[in-house]
Amino acid sequence: NGTPRLGSDERVNVFSVLPVEADVGLETGHIEFDGHIEVSGGISSGYSVKGRSLNTREIQNAEIEMEEDIACYGGAYASKIKSGGNFKVSHLHNSNVEVLGDLVVQKEIFNCTIAVNGRCIIENGRIIASKIMAKKGIEAKDIGTLAGRPSELTVGVDFKNAEEIKLCRNRITELEQSKE
Repeated sequence: NGTPRLGSDERVNVFSVLPVEADVGLETGHIEFDGHIEVSGGISSGYSVKGRSLNTREIQNAEIEMEEDIACYGGAYASKIKSGGNFKVSHLHNSNVEVLGDLVVQKEIFNCTIAVNGRCIIENGRIIASKIMAKKGIEAKDIGTLAGRPSELTVGVDFKNAEEIKLCRNRITELEQSKE
């Protein structure tokens, strides 16, 4: 039972599906499910959702952690989002995002910190006051505004490797101090 999907290893797998017929909130509580999560509403403020993949309407001040793809047909606001695959969303505001695949935003990225190991694509919009690191490049219609604070864009850097290198350097420093 479940839904067939093409996995990141190019093999067809069957994943179980958890349908949520309303918002993730007080009635559902936090969700942790090893399969695809299909939320017909949105994810409410203060709740977390962890699983293999996710489809939802909106993400509000939530914590999302998926092993594979995330599709959000509305926006994501003030949230912490991690995707092991691709992430497609209408717009992002005030969020921290890590994506191992591609990030596709239809309208706008505003005041976000984003790390992407694929491409960061803003289809019909702009980047405003955000810090974005994208290994395979950034595509946007507009970047910045005259009134807003500047955006910081970095391309060609694998953020996962950069984190590991930083941890190793910190560990070396700790070992050198303990040696002394």
